[in-house]
Amino acid sequence: MAERYFVNIEPVGPSGVVLTIEGLPRLLIFGRTRDETLRRARESLTFQLSAGTERHGAEQPLVELVARVAA
Repeated sequence: MAERYFVNIEPVGPSGVVLTIEGLPRLLIFGRTRDETLRRARESLTFQLSAGTERHGAEQPLVELVARVAA
C-alpha cells in the first residue's frame, strides 16, 4: 500500500516551482518544472521512509503524491 501525501506546488519567480507537503511543513522541494519537483519529492520521501524498513528487511515503501488544486 502506498503512503499518500498531499502536496502544493507554486511558482517561484520566473524560473522554477516550490513544492510543500502537508504534514511536513519544514520540507521544501525546489525544481525548474512541476514534473522535476514531483520526482525530487517522491525520491526524498521514499529515501526517508525506507531508512527504517531496510533494517527490518521490509520492502521499499511506495509514495503517492496528490497535488492539491488551487481554488
